[in-house]
Amino acid sequence: MKSTGRKIGVVAFTLAAVLGLTVLLTRPKPEAPLPSPNGYVEFINAGALIPADSANWKSVSKTELQAMVATNQAALDLVYRGLNQECRVVPYSLTATTNNHMAELAGSKRIAQAFGAASLLALLQGRTNDAVVTALACLRYGQELARGGVIIDGLVGAAVQAAGLSALDDALPGLDAAAAQQTAMELEDLANNGEPPAAVLRRETDWMRRGRFGTGNLFLRLASPWLNRKVRATAEQKLSLAVTNLRKAAIRCAARAYEQAEGHPPTSVEQLVPQYLQTRPVDAATGKALELH
Repeated sequence: MKSTGRKIGVVAFTLAAVLGLTVLLTRPKPEAPLPSPNGYVEFINAGALIPADSANWKSVSKTELQAMVATNQAALDLVYRGLNQECRVVPYSLTATTNNHMAELAGSKRIAQAFGAASLLALLQGRTNDAVVTALACLRYGQELARGGVIIDGLVGAAVQAAGLSALDDALPGLDAAAAQQTAMELEDLANNGEPPAAVLRRETDWMRRGRFGTGNLFLRLASPWLNRKVRATAEQKLSLAVTNLRKAAIRCAARAYEQAEGHPPTSVEQLVPQYLQTRPVDAATGKALELH
């Protein structure tokens, strides 16, 4: 009996030692050097320039919308400048998520509203191509503002992209074949050039270990990947859905280009490849081929 107990103790000790060694050997990677210049800094500065009343852009008159877009133009110019630079989220501590960084993310929402207002004004003025260009810029902004960030950044980026897709869908019926085809290609590139959800989740784990638990708390470092599992699973679904939605939008644009060129809508996605789409789009979560909608 005592022998059995000793064996169990040895096995338990060995497993604990192996797990402890594994954690020690997989310490969080140090933060990579930030790019210089960093487009993310331009995004932060832009968000601070947009007034809070930009949220009502859908309900104002055309004259009021024009004034709002003019007021927001300086902020959007900063965003465009940031998009021409390499972008990476500036590292922040866990305590900052309740103050500084959350304020920055609120600014991101205002920027998305400014893009929406500018796209709507272009549509009202008959400038459909400009409306699409603005919507695509919003989509790029949503992708780049989250690059190098953690779950909260990815989710805000996905919300910004949803706003960009809404503006794009409003403009889609007015696109000619060439513009629709070009837009489909740009959407494909966006879907293929974002950070994979798995990379965001890995960074979230590293961030938690550095900021919340430190390198000395072995038990919590072991437990951290399993904490908030539901939150992580939900985040992964939403981040994957954001990529899938870009690919679905690419299909819609490619179908518009096909119909304008051929005189009738396509009956399958296969008809759009390779002239209107580079490859057959797939669902980012399941890998299954996407169909016409």
